[in-house]
Amino acid sequence: MLLSASCSRLKIALTEVRNPSCVFLPESTEEVAGAVALFAQNECKFAIKGAGHSAIPQAANIDDGILVPMQQINSTDINFEGGYIRVGAGAKLVDIYRALDPHNLTAVIGRFGKIGMGLGVGAGISYLSNSEGFAVDNVVDYEVVLGNGTLVNANASCNPDLFWALKGGNSNFGVVTHFHLRTVQTEGAIYGGFVYYPESSLDKVFDVMYDYHVRQAVEDVDTHVIPQFGFNASTNESIGLTPVMYNRAVDELPEILRGWTDVNYTDTTLKKRQYNDLASELHAAVTDGLMYTLPDSSTMAGFADTT
Repeated sequence: MLLSASCSRLKIALTEVRNPSCVFLPESTEEVAGAVALFAQNECKFAIKGAGHSAIPQAANIDDGILVPMQQINSTDINFEGGYIRVGAGAKLVDIYRALDPHNLTAVIGRFGKIGMGLGVGAGISYLSNSEGFAVDNVVDYEVVLGNGTLVNANASCNPDLFWALKGGNSNFGVVTHFHLRTVQTEGAIYGGFVYYPESSLDKVFDVMYDYHVRQAVEDVDTHVIPQFGFNASTNESIGLTPVMYNRAVDELPEILRGWTDVNYTDTTLKKRQYNDLASELHAAVTDGLMYTLPDSSTMAGFADTT
């Protein structure tokens, strides 16, 4: 097998920028299996990259080893009878939403459009997590290349221990090339968008945020809110920029979420829309750049262009 490929541009979190010896871009599961077998035979260090969202150093890159971006294994194939969508490990979330939206279906995946499928072995918070759990709770099958280059399926009846380990155990049990994700029926649209708050409103926003976690999300599992805060360097003020959404085809924000707009705000993009539109808007609000990690948490993931 020829381990070479053209690599015009990669995106990766700045904390993940490393110096790999070479880059191999596989186009199929078979190429991944052949490469892993060759790496094992020659004791080559390598790292797998999905969309490069992780902030953990060397989680998706490597020094003096082989970097294997999965971006060309990015298919999205719906199995209507089986009730799942088979997605390549290099697929972006917005592409999954775009495949499912026309069929009034969705999947329990992440919320920002250009993030990849690494969450399928990590945990994965979704618009639907209040009702459907994490992304890993909704994976029904993994197609996995083991450390010796063998391809196996991991699901509830085949390799169940591996299936269990992959649901939150991250990537060191094998190279996942495809995920089978359970699909969820939708009403064809949702209601949501950003609500922007000035610094003077943030104390009240904190109160609404507390109410969301202890009451709103408990009483109505179709709600989903992502409290976010930032700093406007041009005005020297803190701001709130919070996506608020409801997983139903309603024409206005339901009463249980009305507290988010009762607080004085400066702007909003709330409207009836599809998941792919909301995921694209949320990601557009995340500027490319540095990911800051803190001892107990991390802020939004930015990206750096590398060639």
